[in-house]
Amino acid sequence: MAEVQPDQQPTARFNMFTRASQLSLSFILLLTTTAPTANAEAITITGAQVFDGERFIQRDIHIEDGLITEAPAEGAKTIDAEGRYIIPPHAEAHTHVFWGGAGSFNSASRYLLEGVFYAACMNNGTYAADEYRAWRPDNEGPDVIFANGGITATECHPVALYRDLHTRFGQPLETFMKNNENSAFYIADTVQDLDVIWPKFLATNPEIVKTYLLESESFDTFDKPKGLSPWVLREIIKRAREENLRVAAHIETTRDIERALDLGVDWLAHLPYGVGREDKDALRLSPELAQRLAEAGTFITPTTSVAWGIPKEEEDPEGYEACRAVLRDNLRVLREAGARVIIGSDAFVPWTEVQAMKSLDVYTNAELLRMSTMDTPKAIYPERAIGALTPGSEASLLILEGCPIDDLDNAQRIAIAIKQGRILERPENADEIMESEPAGGGHLCNHPH
Repeated sequence: MAEVQPDQQPTARFNMFTRASQLSLSFILLLTTTAPTANAEAITITGAQVFDGERFIQRDIHIEDGLITEAPAEGAKTIDAEGRYIIPPHAEAHTHVFWGGAGSFNSASRYLLEGVFYAACMNNGTYAADEYRAWRPDNEGPDVIFANGGITATECHPVALYRDLHTRFGQPLETFMKNNENSAFYIADTVQDLDVIWPKFLATNPEIVKTYLLESESFDTFDKPKGLSPWVLREIIKRAREENLRVAAHIETTRDIERALDLGVDWLAHLPYGVGREDKDALRLSPELAQRLAEAGTFITPTTSVAWGIPKEEEDPEGYEACRAVLRDNLRVLREAGARVIIGSDAFVPWTEVQAMKSLDVYTNAELLRMSTMDTPKAIYPERAIGALTPGSEASLLILEGCPIDDLDNAQRIAIAIKQGRILERPENADEIMESEPAGGGHLCNHPH
């Protein structure tokens, strides 16, 4: 068997995919014409420490036909990974960067450089999903599920964001909103409204349904609504179940979480973190509510990296620390309850979310690593054999320079990346890709097409 040894020279965080002595690792160029499902190799990786969800254990990994196998294939290429560490690829469960055009494709390349092979785009214009789905079969990029337009109420989030964006894209307000309604967002104030928009929404082939349940206590007090009516959301969930679609809900208060649980939401986008509220119970999860989330198996993306910037530390240090305290307390009760917290940044770069969660000193490095590489991939693609390094799993993995349990940022110091049995090559412009501004960010990534 041909033997390959990864270069032993240490790398900086973004100087990833070191060159092997007998195997060129020059990451696939952005617009390659090679189909990503082709060219899987027979490979045996020896000498590495392999992550099992809790610790690293030394064992060999065998790959054939894009899957991890029990035994080595005849004529398999050998990679000597002595002193290296192997983890499954990372995943990002709340992004908006795949917003269409060159920005999506640049983001795809950047995600792979960071070892992110799976993503959930939690609100996008329909055109963005169409473009990426058309581009993806002939190009190398992460596997992405698209929510397409989120379902909300009149003048509720994210509609106001789009009203603020029309000048950025050089379009009159009326034209800009017309281009985005029934594409980047849908309005359903009543079940009758839902009857109208639901067929249009389904026609876009969404892979998850994104909804906006904001401060739902306003429906109890008859205040001006800030999000979907709970009665409309109930009907959305019923219809989504008929289509075998999961439902995610943007939430902002503990009452939103209670309502989401009562209605059967599968996935919570965000955790309460706002400051300045007189009603502190609206922000802090009780142990009982955390236990309900755990028992329901609801996925939770805290989006900590976005939350801790509201307010900004330099502008309001007291408010900033108060926000972090709420996040820390909420994550602690979720951890103690065993709730299904996964990684989702709602930001530019997925790894910022892992770093933000680590800064709160709630989860161990091993727990955060498991979230990023095992729990989150399985949440995005529950039907696929990913997020594991056992026989029968898809042969996608990252070979690291150092142990990420000792230093979590070692999970970004990637020596070799393998996707479904193919060794990925580093593009010649990799440093330029990593230094460039990521496309999109938050809900601001959507644009008319």
